[in-house]
Parts: sequence; structure tokens; C-alpha cells
Amino acid sequence: MSSSTNTVPDAPQSAPASGQTLTVEWTAPAKAEAVHMKDEPRFRGDVEGWHETKVRAYARTKLPIATRARIRKCAHRGINGTEPEHITVSFKQLSRDLGAYLVYTE
Repeated sequence: MSSSTNTVPDAPQSAPASGQTLTVEWTAPAKAEAVHMKDEPRFRGDVEGWHETKVRAYARTKLPIATRARIRKCAHRGINGTEPEHITVSFKQLSRDLGAYLVYTE
């Protein structure tokens, strides 16, 4: 992920319109990564559900205007394993791109 990845302080903070919910989607490469993680005990047989729960919790508290989330990369550590584990996600509010975010898992 490049250094242009958005950070929380720059994120819009107004609430979504009544009735809006967050739709979570997956890129094809992220879905393929998830298949390879299915035997890890921490996911308890639900890799996608585990990731989506983390993304929904992040959006609820940090990016409440988001209406769509696209998981681009499953939970992983950054370069050389020095960055904490995170999920790479892009968010949108309807058709407006809100940018890519690192959703830390711990």
C-alpha cells in the first residue's frame, strides 16, 4: 500500500442517511487469499465473516458515512512484517470514493 493511504483523522465523520447500510464486497484476489486462510484456527471456519466483522466495526466507528466497502487484501502484515496486521479496504459513500484504508485487526 502506498504512503497515500488515508488515515482516520482525514475521514469524513457525518452519519449516513437513515436506512443506509454498509455493503461489503470482495475483490477476486482477496477471495482467493481467503480460501488459503480457511484452516487457520482464529477464523473458526469463517474467514469471510471474520474479515467482514472487522471492516464493519471499523466503518461504524471511523467512517460512518460509508455505504460500500471492498476488501482488497485479507489480513496481512506490512513490509518485512514490521507493520501490524491489517486488512486493506476501499470505501465509498454511494458513488463517491472515500479512499483506501488499513483496518488494523488487533
